[in-house]
Amino acid sequence: GATASKDSLSGGLLYMVSATSRFSQKLGNSTTVTLVNMFGKIEDYTLDVKGYDIEYGLKNNVFKNGLEVRQKLSEKTALTIFGYDTRYTGSDLYVDFYDEVGFSFTKYFSKDSFFTGIDFTASYTFGDNYKAYRAGFSLLF
Repeated sequence: GATASKDSLSGGLLYMVSATSRFSQKLGNSTTVTLVNMFGKIEDYTLDVKGYDIEYGLKNNVFKNGLEVRQKLSEKTALTIFGYDTRYTGSDLYVDFYDEVGFSFTKYFSKDSFFTGIDFTASYTFGDNYKAYRAGFSLLF
């Protein structure tokens, strides 16, 4: 990835590696509870342009933990409610942590379709000095 700031006329290249685990437990025939955990490492990549080093100086660990509850509404529809907590350690950032709550509504198509379904997701993210809203559609394969 890349990052830049027009205010400070700076930029840099970033890389991230992460590992995610998901543990799901069925509760009855139509409800599934999933525990989500993620650890990631984000660092910048030093660029050398004609003897001038560009180094953003970013080195962070990312921890994300959350819970998802998925309820089948019918044979072809499902509703998932989720909540995640994300925290950063390492370099100083404007936002050190944030929480996200939201839902996904999934509609499945017939098994003969190229796309297996469509998913609508909406969420609210909040933290110290930070608020965001997100909505989106996804095609499922």
